[in-house]
Amino acid sequence: YLSARGISITTAAACGIGFDPAADPANAPGAMGDEYRPHPCPRIIIPTSRGHYVGRRIEQGEYAKINAKGSTPAIFNADILKTADAQEIFITEGAFDALSVIEAGGAALALNSANNAPLLLQILEKQPTAATFVISLDSDKAGENGAAALIEGFNRLQIPFITADINCGKKDANEALTADRTAFTAAVQAAQQQAQDQRKKNGIPGLLTFSDAVKLFETADNEIIEFKAFPTFGKTAKIKKHDSIVIAADTG
Repeated sequence: YLSARGISITTAAACGIGFDPAADPANAPGAMGDEYRPHPCPRIIIPTSRGHYVGRRIEQGEYAKINAKGSTPAIFNADILKTADAQEIFITEGAFDALSVIEAGGAALALNSANNAPLLLQILEKQPTAATFVISLDSDKAGENGAAALIEGFNRLQIPFITADINCGKKDANEALTADRTAFTAAVQAAQQQAQDQRKKNGIPGLLTFSDAVKLFETADNEIIEFKAFPTFGKTAKIKKHDSIVIAADTG
């Protein structure tokens, strides 16, 4: 099933994707009486938080995609926001779309629903990141509405972003990957380059190279700190950045 969707076992495992030969997410253990309507079947398990996962059926039949009973859909692969070296983060609608971007060499998270745009904005308000976001939702009305909500929120919060169509004429990223992996990978790389160009244009620095870091430290080492309230002290002490200062006093 994963191979048919263009996703490798390595990518799936890295994102915590699992499998249950008889999963029944909508009727979790403990359901009783009339509430218990079992329909177990083989499912790919897609976790989004400690309290939620999606069970996606891998064979034909009803209940193709259902949430764990009593849970609320969360952001898939939200941990990428904590990764310091992710300079561009793609925002997709579905988990398999995010996995497709990862398969093509990018970093991505999925809203799990276009209606989850406010949830991502809430997370970013509490947990800012230096990355530039690439909005790449589904090519339908729901995707357009979700993108509009993200754009409004990113502008309000002053979060750097671009919009990029990586779907290559298909409905979503996963359809694009399975239709033409080469073209999809090229679209992802072009979006990454667009985001990098936008960062440079806006003066947002990327990751420091070793030589850049050395230059910054050398410049700082020669910079004397000014004490505006005590100009004489500043000129006399000549304290530089990275100096180790010991402040001591009598008890009088």
